[in-house]
Amino acid sequence: MWMDLLFFAPMAILSNTSLPIAFDPVLIAYVATHSTRAACAFAVAGSICAGLAGIADAKFLGLVRGRVSDRWLKWLPSWQGRGFYLFTFLFALMPLPFTVVRLAVVRYRPHALLYSLVIFLGRLPRYLLVVFLFSVTRSQL
Repeated sequence: MWMDLLFFAPMAILSNTSLPIAFDPVLIAYVATHSTRAACAFAVAGSICAGLAGIADAKFLGLVRGRVSDRWLKWLPSWQGRGFYLFTFLFALMPLPFTVVRLAVVRYRPHALLYSLVIFLGRLPRYLLVVFLFSVTRSQL
């Protein structure tokens, strides 16, 4: 399992960034070949990687912000303060397109560690639910 985690972590980080790679299939591929306990470890690791990817996204999108004209910024979501972190949590928790949050990051510069923590807290229950549903489905077959 440890060797699998070494390969899993980079894929989990990359698929939780702005790159157009979905993470759920990566998680399911690893969950399919491991026990439920190990699958939960992959869900936790995936949530941690999502938080780390959030830091990378915040830094990268901060650089993008300086190159976007004010004319275009007004079209991006305008989330400020606590509302930004609440919406980030909800989008991380639910199967909504996280691109909306990334667009809001271009307009509002979040505190990178808090942003990372909110993503982790939103993704963890979602990924554990994926593990649970997959294990239930697998046991039915």
